[in-house]
Amino acid sequence: MALKKVEARGHRHARVRKKVSGTAERPRLAVFRSNKHIYAQLIDDVAGRTLVAASALDAEATKDGKKQDVAKNVGALLGKRAKEAGISGVIFDRGGYRYHGRVAQVAAGAREAGLTL
Repeated sequence: MALKKVEARGHRHARVRKKVSGTAERPRLAVFRSNKHIYAQLIDDVAGRTLVAASALDAEATKDGKKQDVAKNVGALLGKRAKEAGISGVIFDRGGYRYHGRVAQVAAGAREAGLTL
């Protein structure tokens, strides 16, 4: 059962990735969600490298609270690091997940930090 669920997300992600690609000026904000943590990174698909990353494992993002609060902190931390790297606009890649819950909170945190999605 778990394998089919992962495969289905992979197919949805591939469908999203056909349309979404990041550049150095406007990188792709990719989100990965596990049961315990959430990870976000800004990717330049032209060069094939990660420019900025943040996750729930970062001490700055993890505070006591619900997983949605941590996800919002991850988005804010990513936005702060992106601003320091000179990035202001990104393309959001929901990674095959619904734009709901923790995934939407990452986007909200990034917006509050000043990123344009």
